[in-house]
Amino acid sequence: MEKSQLKISIISIGGAGTEMINRIIETNKNENIDFITISTSYSNIRRSNANFKLLVGEKIANGLGCFSDINIAEKAVNESKKEIMEFLQKRLKDTNIVFIVAGLGGGFGTGATPIIADIIRKMQIVTICVVSFPPSFEGMKRAERANKGKEKISKNVDLLITIQIEEIYLKNGMVKGIIQTYKYFDESARKNVQELINYFSLYNLESLSYEYLKKFIKEKFS
Repeated sequence: MEKSQLKISIISIGGAGTEMINRIIETNKNENIDFITISTSYSNIRRSNANFKLLVGEKIANGLGCFSDINIAEKAVNESKKEIMEFLQKRLKDTNIVFIVAGLGGGFGTGATPIIADIIRKMQIVTICVVSFPPSFEGMKRAERANKGKEKISKNVDLLITIQIEEIYLKNGMVKGIIQTYKYFDESARKNVQELINYFSLYNLESLSYEYLKKFIKEKFS
């Protein structure tokens, strides 16, 4: 990734987000980016290579995740809302743009992302979300959860990018398998984030106010 004077942070939410942020970190060359992981799972926290990590909802989730339950995800965020706000206020100080990476269809990524995105936008930081949409073979319930999550997220971010895992599978995975498909997906998420960061680096955006930066992104990508 090219150097940019913009202060950028990338936040992963949930298990799929952890895989996505790890792939981004592997190829990152921009020292002006902070990487953050937020999860209800000890496993995701340990697996993440982010600079900063926050385990939330310890009372309700016991560090075991949300088991694809959006209600547990929402309760976990509400349980830890004060800690999340204090953590983000500290870690996102002077940040111009936040990228959120998450998977839809499961529990924490789907249920927590809209709430955390709303917290960040209320801090007057431009918020871009890159999410995965589950393939049809994962079932209707995951698709329904994903659609509900996508609708909520779209109201709380300045730009939402949805990557269809099924399209990646039909293009590559039918030959190489589902595990390789998710690796292709992580790479696709990385490319989306990298291309936007590289694009932003072409402009003097750090001098723009929050409102003007929002307007710039809306005009360029709506």
